[in-house]
Amino acid sequence: MARSPWAHRDFRLLLAGSATVSFVMPMQFLTQIFWVQDRFPERDVLYVGLVAASRGSAMLLFGLVGGAFADRFERRRVLLGCQVASLAIGAGVAALMIAEPLGGANIGILLLLTFAQAGTMAVDQPARTAATPAIVGMESLSSAITWQMVAQQVTFPIALPLVGFLNSIVEPGTVYLFTLSAWLVILPLIAMLRFRSV
Repeated sequence: MARSPWAHRDFRLLLAGSATVSFVMPMQFLTQIFWVQDRFPERDVLYVGLVAASRGSAMLLFGLVGGAFADRFERRRVLLGCQVASLAIGAGVAALMIAEPLGGANIGILLLLTFAQAGTMAVDQPARTAATPAIVGMESLSSAITWQMVAQQVTFPIALPLVGFLNSIVEPGTVYLFTLSAWLVILPLIAMLRFRSV
């Protein structure tokens, strides 16, 4: 009889981290959109399209090599490296939104940071997926994947109204800075993982 994935400590940690990432990513992306619309109202459609294109192209490009990273390197280290990089890039985005140091050129910097952050997530996701069978075993893999899908489907609709509410009462830069507090959860959860998988 297949063992429940919930019986595996590392699966619970991985799932909690994945749910947190799934919750915060749409909040950050939509906050970027609100900021662009607020700061560049005369070109908001163009710039929003460019932000989306920057994110999508990075996911596509780095998605092609993300699986190779997950197969070649120890997956816990890949996850930790990706999330540390994501936090650093996110801090750069928050600083850009709040300080706005370069005037009209800020949108170009935002596009570069968006591309970089999406690239880290495109490497992170295959590593998470590859870590799952290493933790729960093949006999519990289908159940574990189901729970991961449920976590994504639940967190996404919760994040959307929350990010809309937050952006309606405070500046987008402040909201984006607030989202970085999620890494107070994400990084310790990865650090507590014990499994070894290459």
